[in-house]
Amino acid sequence: MESAFWASVFAALYPYSVYPLILLVARRIGPGESEAVPTADDHAASSPFTMIVAAHNEEAGIGRKVEETVPLLAADPASELIVVSDHSSDGTVEAARALGHPQVRVIENQGSRGRAGAHNFAIGLARNECVLFSDVDTRVPEDTVRRMVRALGTPRTGCVNAEIAFAEESGDQVARSAGLYWRFEVALRALETRLGLLATSSGPCMAVRRSLYREIPPTGDVDFTSPLDVVEQGYRCAHLPGALAFDVMPANAAAEFKARVRMVAKNFSGTVSRWGWRNLLRRPLYTWALYSHKVWRWLTPYFMLAALALNVPLALRHWGYGALLGLQVAFYGAALLGWAAYRGNRAWPVISQIFAFALANTAFAIGVLKALAGRAPSFYLPTRQLDK
Repeated sequence: MESAFWASVFAALYPYSVYPLILLVARRIGPGESEAVPTADDHAASSPFTMIVAAHNEEAGIGRKVEETVPLLAADPASELIVVSDHSSDGTVEAARALGHPQVRVIENQGSRGRAGAHNFAIGLARNECVLFSDVDTRVPEDTVRRMVRALGTPRTGCVNAEIAFAEESGDQVARSAGLYWRFEVALRALETRLGLLATSSGPCMAVRRSLYREIPPTGDVDFTSPLDVVEQGYRCAHLPGALAFDVMPANAAAEFKARVRMVAKNFSGTVSRWGWRNLLRRPLYTWALYSHKVWRWLTPYFMLAALALNVPLALRHWGYGALLGLQVAFYGAALLGWAAYRGNRAWPVISQIFAFALANTAFAIGVLKALAGRAPSFYLPTRQLDK
């Protein structure tokens, strides 16, 4: 029982402390600059690109997205924007076509319902090798596009993602704490890029070589499926620090919870099945990084529950285990207190962060259960609509 308890504690702490520490040490003792960090000559900046934006009932924001993207297309007449309406029932198509720009194409998805089906349909119409994927709410500066196009033009680089900067428009405390969580995620991606181990990306702003794109299943998504396909074909993925794209956090705790459940339900089974047993042995370092970064983290709430359950009988045997049980009870009590403070529209330092962490892990646990039950969603709902 003691061994199981300490194994559970280690497993719960591993993705947030041990794994990042190993990456930091490896980065320190490794070479100064890894070849996994793409660089390119300036002439690659003029390469044309295709930006694909999947939209479902985005009448309110799609016109702004088109207007902001048109200046990015001016550098090369071969560049294009493809807006693919995923069975929208509002005026999304009309709003996207309102500008009437020759480099903007608006199509309606006739394939499978959902975001994956929209991307599969649109990429078959893309004219350029460099394909950028972006969301309606995401603002992408010109310099970021230029850096992504240049990076994707370097040898053996098949997927790149921008650094997503999330705005906290609602002022919500959970959204603010989620921002802290995202900064931790960005730091991990930067380390993995330096070590040549990155195998994930950011859906709001990423780019893939069209020749490396493989059809995504209905419950898949371009941000976790395509990077795995790129790595399997012998190319690398890269996070581009400082290449900013601006997006919005879910508006409140309910929306944040729904977003994380949806993300894990799609990612968990999708990542494991797409990577498959073959790559476990063919690419052991990628497997270690992929499972440590993503899969293990989503299993953390189960390790935490196991540590709590095992701690109870051990506390009856030795005062030291009683003290550890007290710490765990205090942690979960702080999470409940943070929930009460949130309900009362109050922000308490540390307590609010503990509540946000507990909320995220509860969502992880439910997302894993939905994935195992075969209930991963395929229909796409924009982040702004999650709290409705």
